[in-house]
Amino acid sequence: MRRLHPDLENLSIAVMPLNEAPLEDIAELIDLAWRRAYGKRIRIAYSPAFLRYCMGPNPVHGFALTARADSVLQGTVLALPLEVLYRQQPHAAVLTTGLCVSAAWEKRGLLELLMLRQGLALSDAGIPWSFHWRAAKGVKGRGAGDILAHAAASRLYARPLRLGRTAAAGGLGKKETLGMGALHLAYAARTCLDRLPKGCGIQEITVDNAGAAVTLLKETIRPDGLSLAYSPERLAWDCGFDEGGIRAAGWVLMKNGTPHALARGYVNPVSETDRYFALDHVVFAPSLGQNARRAFLTRVERAIERRFGCFAVLMTGTACEAPPEQLGYRAVKTYFWGAAESGVMPDLSPGDLDGLPLPLR
Repeated sequence: MRRLHPDLENLSIAVMPLNEAPLEDIAELIDLAWRRAYGKRIRIAYSPAFLRYCMGPNPVHGFALTARADSVLQGTVLALPLEVLYRQQPHAAVLTTGLCVSAAWEKRGLLELLMLRQGLALSDAGIPWSFHWRAAKGVKGRGAGDILAHAAASRLYARPLRLGRTAAAGGLGKKETLGMGALHLAYAARTCLDRLPKGCGIQEITVDNAGAAVTLLKETIRPDGLSLAYSPERLAWDCGFDEGGIRAAGWVLMKNGTPHALARGYVNPVSETDRYFALDHVVFAPSLGQNARRAFLTRVERAIERRFGCFAVLMTGTACEAPPEQLGYRAVKTYFWGAAESGVMPDLSPGDLDGLPLPLR
């Protein structure tokens, strides 16, 4: 690669723990790259605060890879820590994101070099799996060599809380706005009589009740394949982070100390005045009926609008085990997610990945 791109010899490549990484420089580089690629479209607000939120309370196996020329950051890729269970046994994994280079280094081999070095860093650290999101469809199954290149489709869903602001922020045309407005009104009419089950109450998730709330998440763990691992400490972090405009929150439906539904996510600012709420995970107890599910989520959405002033709620199809269309959400885009192996664990199959609630990052 360096023979094809001799200028790569002028770069200094470094791998470092996330808590030692120059997050301000990294966030600025990612933000500039996204602006070049997507303009003013709604997107994740890559800021130092957002990166700290994604790192979690104990980012021991996450890392950042940086490329500098003359001490100036020119490229980066991040490996955010994920705790997973494979056949109910705990393992470290990462969610790879933020792969980008400066405008001066586009189409000069740096992206490919970063991807190669990131794979080597995963293997050196003994991390078996790296997950990722992508805008384009990839290969499903095994591609080159023995590397799993599983790319499953997942739609991005939206529910407007303030239709006018949603239309303006999303650049929707008149026809799209009318269609989303009609869906919004129809769902509101259908759910106006929905009630929570008798004896149930909604609580915000805090350090005090995270232990009880996490028991519902643990019920979703698969006996085979891959699942996310959950702990009260991580759930409290995911629902309590508040820094630099990134405000996390979570709610749990409780009855007699037992959780029956859970929703959590964070506020994503898209401008100084506009923000949406990204739902990372929605879980319902199997015994909870459809009307009660809608009632719970409707009350969560009202809390989001009142507390944070968000114009919409967004979530991927991986975030919720129930079809989001049945909960008043409309598909607005399709993304693809996948996994790559470092070779330190037995091979995965595409079936091992089904149902994994991978957060969009």
